[in-house]
Amino acid sequence: MRSLAVLALLCAGLAGCGLVASPPPEPVPSPSSSSSSSSSPAAPPPQAELVDGFVVIRKDSGSDQQVSVFNPRTGSTLWSVLGRPADPVVKSRIAQGSIVAARRSGDVEVYDLPTGRLRFTKEKVGALGISWTTLFAGAAQCQPDCLLRAYDLATGAERWTGPQSMPGNVLVEPGEPADAKFDPPGRFSGPMRASVANAIAVRGTDSVVLLDATTGQELSKVAKPERAMALGSDKTLLEWGDVKDCELRVTATDVRTGELKWSMEMGARTAQRPAECVSGWRPTITDRLTVWHSQRGVPRVIEVDSGKDFWSGNTASDPMVTATRQVVFTYALGRLYAFNAEDARHLWTAENDRTARLVGFAVNGGRVIYALEYPGSADRVGFVRDLLTGKRMWYGHGATPLAVDGDRLVVEDASGVRVQPIGG
Repeated sequence: MRSLAVLALLCAGLAGCGLVASPPPEPVPSPSSSSSSSSSPAAPPPQAELVDGFVVIRKDSGSDQQVSVFNPRTGSTLWSVLGRPADPVVKSRIAQGSIVAARRSGDVEVYDLPTGRLRFTKEKVGALGISWTTLFAGAAQCQPDCLLRAYDLATGAERWTGPQSMPGNVLVEPGEPADAKFDPPGRFSGPMRASVANAIAVRGTDSVVLLDATTGQELSKVAKPERAMALGSDKTLLEWGDVKDCELRVTATDVRTGELKWSMEMGARTAQRPAECVSGWRPTITDRLTVWHSQRGVPRVIEVDSGKDFWSGNTASDPMVTATRQVVFTYALGRLYAFNAEDARHLWTAENDRTARLVGFAVNGGRVIYALEYPGSADRVGFVRDLLTGKRMWYGHGATPLAVDGDRLVVEDASGVRVQPIGG
């Protein structure tokens, strides 16, 4: 355990403790006086990703995902995935030069990212996976012989046909749950950018088959876990479940050999309702790190492939915990903390109103972008900070930062999506 980080987070919301440096003197934003109070929460902020000079924007609206492509150089929306109320988009990903959109009916559409041209469609897809270059799809009705096929996203050409008798779901993205085939938006929208996959996992009726993503060749096979599983990386399959009294155990398996890599207990998941200890819950998996935390236990940042314990802290106030390769972030009682992921060294703290709720958090172009919402207010305050120093580079009332493109900032406000100088 990293005692410095534990004590530092114990002090979250308290007056000092002398371990976490005081935040730099800057005004603490709050809802603008002109904003109207509302008992209804603001709509979820959109997600955005800068790819090949374009900003792809995804909004979860009820049961539909709205996807559009924005040009930050001209300040205009180039094209959008066609909305269909009777057949909405429920899963979407950015891939190499492509936008992939899966609809509720099971139809999967692949678009050219710069132009919006429809490249090809696969109808009535059951098992579905999307990597940076490949669409993995199985037919919705395929018993008794389910065949998983891989298609080139650029051309639609079939790359390989997998083994038979694999009814199940395809895990491609780190952290993707086995039931994410056509999840409603909001449950597991997942990352916008598809991962570069060297291996995929297919959850069948009685086992999990690990395949080479390029050739479809079987690498290994492991027993289907009792509770939950996800790819932690293209080298490691993570499984987790209860030991007893909601004590959570995590096991890592080598994708290519099926052998155990590491196993550890993470502490109690919850103090009540044992049947719900793990049900509906999954860890944050980002870059090479995974974050585990519990209501009673201790948040821990673990390196996926080695099991190395990178960082740990205290869960007072049930803080948000997430991580990149460089930085662990926590948010509690209006304070956003940043720690070095390697040694738990405190980097910076941003002070906010204690009642503010953090939304739309992302690391983009060496910047931390996020927004705050306040109880009883429809106003939202957006921020852009330097990743390693926490220096505030921009903030604005009623605006949500979406992406940073050099010295340009793409934001959404009441007027729509627009571009402004990063310092403006």
